[in-house]
Amino acid sequence: MGPAGLADYDVHPGLVRLGVSVSFEQTAGRLQATAIDSELGRCTPDDAAWQRSVGLALCAATTHTSLVRHYNWVHLVPGAAFAIATRNALPTDHPVKRLLWPHVFRTHFSNWVTTKGQLSVGGDFESIFSFTRPALLRLFDDTRDAFDATVIDPSGTPPSAVSSTPASTFRCWRTRRPITT
Repeated sequence: MGPAGLADYDVHPGLVRLGVSVSFEQTAGRLQATAIDSELGRCTPDDAAWQRSVGLALCAATTHTSLVRHYNWVHLVPGAAFAIATRNALPTDHPVKRLLWPHVFRTHFSNWVTTKGQLSVGGDFESIFSFTRPALLRLFDDTRDAFDATVIDPSGTPPSAVSSTPASTFRCWRTRRPITT
């Protein structure tokens, strides 16, 4: 799901839903936005509401990047699984384990601290982002299974240290309980 899919999530009173689709044309080697479709309607650069639509599109893109691609797909979904796989599947003297260990060592704690402060009732996410608490929790649940570990490797193939790890190590990605329960 990209920023257009954010229209399905409730926002705080007085705010506009974040579902946005931007159309582009390539002109002289540059992409130019030619239209923005959102709850505000269809806007083009000549419309009076263009700047507001551009702001809404930027808000949708940064919200999706921050909440889904970073928080959910870095901290909530793979962080613990990679830490567990690194710790349990690689020998102590494995070069990848030695490279990752300083990061892995505190992953569980830092993810817990981040989650506690950001996602708690009245926490930063409810204050900073447009979504209501129930919508925010549903967004994390809805996008959890869309995480693809191959995006971490530019070749699209999981690193050999990860691909040689038994699949059961990563099963927690698909079977963990929704965070709303």
